[in-house]
Amino acid sequence: MRNLNRSTISRQIRDGKIPTIGGLINPTAADGARKKNLSEARREQAARRKAERTAEEAVLPPATSAEFDRGARWLAGELCVSARRVWPKFVGNLDMAIFPEEQRSAVRGLFVAIQTHLLERWVADFVDDTKLPPIDWAACFGAADAEHIRIECEQLQTSWKRTD
Repeated sequence: MRNLNRSTISRQIRDGKIPTIGGLINPTAADGARKKNLSEARREQAARRKAERTAEEAVLPPATSAEFDRGARWLAGELCVSARRVWPKFVGNLDMAIFPEEQRSAVRGLFVAIQTHLLERWVADFVDDTKLPPIDWAACFGAADAEHIRIECEQLQTSWKRTD
């Protein structure tokens, strides 16, 4: 009775299509009865679904393989490195007209801090964040504000890590 909904099994027991002994199902007898009672169209549909599942499982690497782990670690690292390179420039070019002029740098810093923090926490099992390149704060804020914003954002990220 593999991969069947409970309601389907219950209905087939009720209709006498699946035999029970003392209210219990013998899996071998149930599989045989189901095979015998399936219409040709349903049998073909079940065979197609089984073939599709088998094909999908053949393509996906087992989650415990060393190769999968190496690939996951590499991809997670690349995501974080890319985010640290691209996100500050992207945020630096955002139209911040909805914020007062004096808050725009802080908002940009907060956007970068939140995005990198969330991404790096999401992949924390795969990436050593101490080995990631530094964020280019000057690309987002210019040299004048960059150091102040960097310190403020790193303090925020440190406090968020403590509450994760």
